[in-house]
Amino acid sequence: MNRKLLLKSSTTKKGTAAAAKSNPTFVLINSDNENYAHKIMAKISKIDSVSQVMQVEGMYDLVARIESDSVDKIKDIVGNKIRSIEGVRTCLSLFGVYPYHHARETTATTMMMAKEVKRTIGKKEVSASSRV
Repeated sequence: MNRKLLLKSSTTKKGTAAAAKSNPTFVLINSDNENYAHKIMAKISKIDSVSQVMQVEGMYDLVARIESDSVDKIKDIVGNKIRSIEGVRTCLSLFGVYPYHHARETTATTMMMAKEVKRTIGKKEVSASSRV
């Protein structure tokens, strides 16, 4: 499947309220038939707390991203809502536990390094002016 088709086969809900409160849960979904994928995606995208669903290539047909601060709510969504959709054969849930915030750490490290460089340059300027 080409990249353009993959991008078209994705639905995203912006502004999911729980997104800021929790780590995401990814649900890998197999369907009975590839022809069901778009119908399943449409139904999953209407479920509360599902922030994104997309068709993928590989062992699974779809991936849904759930944002919720309650494990019980996630279990309900996967167990009672997603699994009950016609055409869904199997689901595998992956709970996000420890997110990696690379951008924040890189920014913090860069800022610390910049301060150290300023201190070092400042010391050299002082010692150079004292020699004159």
